[in-house]
Amino acid sequence: MIGPDGAPILSVTRFAEPHHRLEVCDPAGVIIGQVRQTNASGQAFRTARMAIVLESGQRIFAGADLTIDPSRNRYADVRTPIRDAAGSVIATVERQGRYTGRADSSFVYKLDCLQPTGEPLPTLLLTTAFTYSLYDRLAGGGFLGAVGRWLSRPTWES
Repeated sequence: MIGPDGAPILSVTRFAEPHHRLEVCDPAGVIIGQVRQTNASGQAFRTARMAIVLESGQRIFAGADLTIDPSRNRYADVRTPIRDAAGSVIATVERQGRYTGRADSSFVYKLDCLQPTGEPLPTLLLTTAFTYSLYDRLAGGGFLGAVGRWLSRPTWES
């Protein structure tokens, strides 16, 4: 990711593992933390739900359940809470659907932080919104995504 001046702010690397894991580094390549899937990959496929944690070092700062339910209106607006280790909501990611009837249908993501936090949490929260975007693209793309959309296509999508 780059800032308005074109300078690198951070880098996000997705690893090819059975579970989703995105590692976040500062511009110098120093690891800030990671966003990691905690539920089984099969469960994520069957339930369209991916449980994640935001961690740095050995410490878990927060968690969330990213959800896409293709049996309902896939492009409905969804507000996902991000909770700290004590269970309090510290931020939300709002996903707003933009259905166009073509392959360029998309989502808009908005991150709301409910209270000021110190690093590495703001960076991990931003990465969570990016993770949601990536998960939506992975769930909706490719052959399986096309088959899933065809099988569960609501009447409004026809």
